[in-house]
Amino acid sequence: GEASGFSAVVWSPHAHSADQLVASAGKDVYWCNVESDRKLIRLPCQHTRHVNDISWNYVEANLILSCSPDSALAIWDIRQPRAAEVSKMQSYAPGATQARWSRFEGHVFATAHEYGDVKVWDFRSPQRPLVSLVAHVGPA
Repeated sequence: GEASGFSAVVWSPHAHSADQLVASAGKDVYWCNVESDRKLIRLPCQHTRHVNDISWNYVEANLILSCSPDSALAIWDIRQPRAAEVSKMQSYAPGATQARWSRFEGHVFATAHEYGDVKVWDFRSPQRPLVSLVAHVGPA
């Protein structure tokens, strides 16, 4: 689809790819090497609703994570920017609003959801989250 207002942008956290960024607009995720290409390349995304958040893997320099309220979590390998997702997972909780990779384990990430829960995932075992945390409501 056409880019219609960007909602997120993330620079690569790695020194060797510091000139690269990913961005989201609507249902799409884009990758760009700002120094050489200077154009956005749309990743073949399968999200059915707008992308809420994207995250660049701190350990595995080529992996990008995206989340959407469609309950999908997608992982991309930017070495193959025109290929389909490496992994697409259902988050089993609607309204994923944020997604962040672990800074220390390249296969682990966390998602925050609009109904107050946080889930920790291992993308090697996408069937269910490793941990589910629910926000405490009421007096402590």
